[in-house]
Amino acid sequence: FQVKHSPIWLYPTYEHQKPHLLKPEYASQVTPVESGWHPQSVTINSCAEITATRAVDREAQIALLGSHHIWNERMIAERLQWKPSNPLIILLLRVYRLPQPQIIPYSPSYGGCKSWIDLVEPISGSQLQPVLEHEEYLTEVNRIEALIDAA
Repeated sequence: FQVKHSPIWLYPTYEHQKPHLLKPEYASQVTPVESGWHPQSVTINSCAEITATRAVDREAQIALLGSHHIWNERMIAERLQWKPSNPLIILLLRVYRLPQPQIIPYSPSYGGCKSWIDLVEPISGSQLQPVLEHEEYLTEVNRIEALIDAA
């Protein structure tokens, strides 16, 4: 698994929204839209640096990570059954807030079922504010790594 760019901009998506596969506290935040719908503009509030990746292929590993993701048990079971030979890839993200939200126009190149897109117009990565301070982030990373290794 490789990422071309850093930071990665956290772009809101609209394809394949399935609130029934999220924990209740997150499902209520999703407003399903008709397939193919897109907004005229998109607001980007944050970005992230992928600091590490880990492959997990056992339900027990993912269960231990429950407080660190939004998926419910049904989603996890379905995903592990869907591609049992392909592990899930856990991305450890150091997230940053932009000093001001950036509103960008929607581009047809952003549409469809994609995990990654390249923005037509770049966004400045200056003056980013970390969501967690460095030491706090390292503590969380160590906690997550230990949980994955424990299962």
